[in-house]
Amino acid sequence: MQSFIQSLSKESFLRTFVEYYSQREESPMQYIFASALHCMTTLAGRKCSVALGSKKVYLPLYLILVGRSGFMRKTSALYCAQENILAVDPSLTFPSDGISAGAFFDILVRKPHRSAICTELRQLIPHNSKITDTRLIPLLTNLADCPSRISFSYKNRSVVGEFAKEVSVKEPYFTLLGATTIEWFDIDPSDIAGGFMGR
Repeated sequence: MQSFIQSLSKESFLRTFVEYYSQREESPMQYIFASALHCMTTLAGRKCSVALGSKKVYLPLYLILVGRSGFMRKTSALYCAQENILAVDPSLTFPSDGISAGAFFDILVRKPHRSAICTELRQLIPHNSKITDTRLIPLLTNLADCPSRISFSYKNRSVVGEFAKEVSVKEPYFTLLGATTIEWFDIDPSDIAGGFMGR
């Protein structure tokens, strides 16, 4: 990893970020590099794309740091990215622990460009299906493809009864940086159906 970083231009953001935080944090360089990637792709947003035929492909990343609790300094690496994102635009981040799909979508409605930094991924995506909003995984999966528009249906209850409501967000852009242990991956395939882990 170190030889790869040193092969980058001295002026590059990735090299500057990794060298700066590697001197100040005890996290492995690979974790700091992942944080640098998250920071870069979050701040670039839809301003950066790659042409694939006639289609624009955007570059939101979902990154997960995996390691033993208490030893690998995963959280320290996450804070490297968070510190930089907050310095540029504090409104990009939001508290993501235990959020429902509806609450998550409400956040996107207010600002379609968002970043989630989860110090423990299981708090965003717990294994217990009784706790997890089963609509959250498909929503995150669809957002990874950076569609031009995404819609979400609510069932609202009020004194006059239950009614459905559909809301859409134009040009969403979502990035994810999370940390977890290897045990989190011992999960039921239905928890990650729809290609979420592929993203």
